[in-house]
Amino acid sequence: MKEQSHNIEKSFCALVEKAKTTPLSRPEQTFVDVYHALGFIQCEGLHGFFGLIDDDFTRIGNSFKAAALLDCSRIVAQAHDLWKTHCGESHSQEIDAFRTTYDIELTQIEEQFYDQESNIMTSLENFIKIHSLNDPD
Repeated sequence: MKEQSHNIEKSFCALVEKAKTTPLSRPEQTFVDVYHALGFIQCEGLHGFFGLIDDDFTRIGNSFKAAALLDCSRIVAQAHDLWKTHCGESHSQEIDAFRTTYDIELTQIEEQFYDQESNIMTSLENFIKIHSLNDPD
């Protein structure tokens, strides 16, 4: 697991560097989106995640699907529906108020997402192999 995590992080860092000068291919962007979303959700919870990425939700949701993480895509879509219900058309709502209003629902959804972490890491490792995303060194 530790080697798997190292390979994923190494590929992620290489792609982030590449993105500074060159547009990423669709598989590369998918990999970056999924790994980046996992990190945000682990650190900020789903309420913080939507406060940070709301405009990119469709792309990120599609990235979970492209990485064969359909359960994760569904889970994130559930949380996004709550976000849209809370914010309406104005995305200026306080994130803490969102968490307070939907605490029970978000906790349940987050637990489902966290249960998928092993699947996410395995999928990302497979994604590296299938799409040859290994660090070039």
